[in-house]
Amino acid sequence: MNRAALIRAPLVAAVLLAHTLILYHSASQKSATVDELSHLAGGLYAITTGDFRITRVDPPLQNVICAGFAAAMNHYQLDYDNECWHKGLWNGSGDRLMEANPENFHQLLMSGRMGSIALSVFLLGIVFFWARELWGFHPAFCVLLLAAFEPNLMAHGRLVTTDAATISFYTLTGLLTWRFYKRPSWKRLAAAGAAAGFAWLSKHSGLLLLPALFVIFAVLPKPSCVHPPKWLSQCTAIFQRFAIASAMTAVVCAAVFFTIWAGYGFEVGDSVKGTLPKNSALWSAMRLPLLSGIYTLGLQDETMLDPDDLHDPLWVFLSRYTPAFSHWEGFFATRRILYEGHLGYLMGRFSYRGFAEYYPVLFLIKTPIPLLMIFAAGAWLLITRRVTLERSAWVILLTIPAVYLTILILFNTAAIGYRHALPVLPYLLISCAGALAYAVAGEPDSDVRFSTPARSTGARWVFYALIAWSLFESLSLHPHYLTYFNEVIGGPRNGRFYAVDSNLDWGQDLLILKRYIREHDLGKPTLFYFGPKTLPDAYQVPHQILREVQPLPPGTYVISATVLQGVSILPWSEMLAPLRAREPDAYITPALYLYRIP
Repeated sequence: MNRAALIRAPLVAAVLLAHTLILYHSASQKSATVDELSHLAGGLYAITTGDFRITRVDPPLQNVICAGFAAAMNHYQLDYDNECWHKGLWNGSGDRLMEANPENFHQLLMSGRMGSIALSVFLLGIVFFWARELWGFHPAFCVLLLAAFEPNLMAHGRLVTTDAATISFYTLTGLLTWRFYKRPSWKRLAAAGAAAGFAWLSKHSGLLLLPALFVIFAVLPKPSCVHPPKWLSQCTAIFQRFAIASAMTAVVCAAVFFTIWAGYGFEVGDSVKGTLPKNSALWSAMRLPLLSGIYTLGLQDETMLDPDDLHDPLWVFLSRYTPAFSHWEGFFATRRILYEGHLGYLMGRFSYRGFAEYYPVLFLIKTPIPLLMIFAAGAWLLITRRVTLERSAWVILLTIPAVYLTILILFNTAAIGYRHALPVLPYLLISCAGALAYAVAGEPDSDVRFSTPARSTGARWVFYALIAWSLFESLSLHPHYLTYFNEVIGGPRNGRFYAVDSNLDWGQDLLILKRYIREHDLGKPTLFYFGPKTLPDAYQVPHQILREVQPLPPGTYVISATVLQGVSILPWSEMLAPLRAREPDAYITPALYLYRIP
């Protein structure tokens, strides 16, 4: 090992270790967020029984990884005599886990969070490796620093949800696709497909990788491992590209399907017995196209589909023979939820259909200003070709985030968190931040094939100052990374006027509230909390609740930002309007406010 490697390896290891320790300490200060215990419960049921019925709302990969950490470090109990298990219900499963483990549910959660932190470190490894392959060590190290301490990646890289795994495997898919084009082989293409399968096994938005990969296959030249039949050469060039891209996408789809099915333990059919067809999202989705075919063939008198009949022929087939039934049931249930809409909030407006500007606005106000400047400068260098990428890297780094964001902006009706756009962030870091880092700090003797722009000491120090500024922005907010908003809107304290839910207040501050009440001798303040109703009692937070909608009586109130803005407990929205218009008497955290009414 040469001298440079002896220096570089500890530097990278130090950043990864610092990232791990900071995320763990931050996680230790936070109570369970809205969905975490349900995600953990689904994973624990899955690894204990091999049955994935609880994980149908979201695919199980990260839940299972986190549950593995929790199970390895703790004793735990699972309750099977409840509606959640009998009917395969995700909502409420976290409460059942908490009831079965009242003394150590938070310890289970903290152990599970270590699985998410491991996935976050895995993501950093992917980002660093790809950036080093493209730009060399020094630019890659700068990208690693920016990624390791980006507040949104830190916020969601320590929670038991589905985000850390989704972001990691979205990035890994891009990396493996690029390596496939560097040295084409069918094994490498299948590996890229498996990574896409893991992304879909993490969250249903993983499906969006398939159209992105098709576009990449259609735009880039035919790989050397692809040998089309002779008759195809007689077709038009456009048709040839389409046919080759379709064939390559079919290989990817096969790898995706096998990965998903293996992830569910090669599950076949529905493990929940006695479900009526009308309660199955999969049956409902398959019913309409099947009825169309029945009527087209004139068989409506011979074939009937009955939503209330357990012996309905379509339901019998689907519930007995569908591979990875839990995955497809969850996928179509999610599609139905998106079709029906989800209450979202943006800058004082409410909508069940989402906002077209939701993710662009949040990108601008939840990304540190120095990082926005780095992205803008790097994009300018790439667009003007002052720094150039070889074609396959350029197409992949552009296409995957472009397709993902386009579909997310146009069709996502669940405006509940910037976290859904985070798979795009590593691509921006690798391409734009990497380009700027290469321009000002890249090695002159780099082997990569780029134009080498003029470097100046002044530009280099300005770039380093931007990195330091970005790191300071994030770390100065410790441990409240979820609440980050930049100075464009005045920081986290003004965040509630722009976005709430998982952007700011996800019910994460009960531990801090408990300590604050004790230190300030608040007695039992009236609590308006965004999260499961059982959690404040489970964490032994002294509080009381209002049981009737009425003008607020004199007293001390603690209110979550999401509730205050009228998103969560809708009957209370009008009652809280007077408080919404005034400054809190104290900020317990950036997402939890204290009000006193004399």
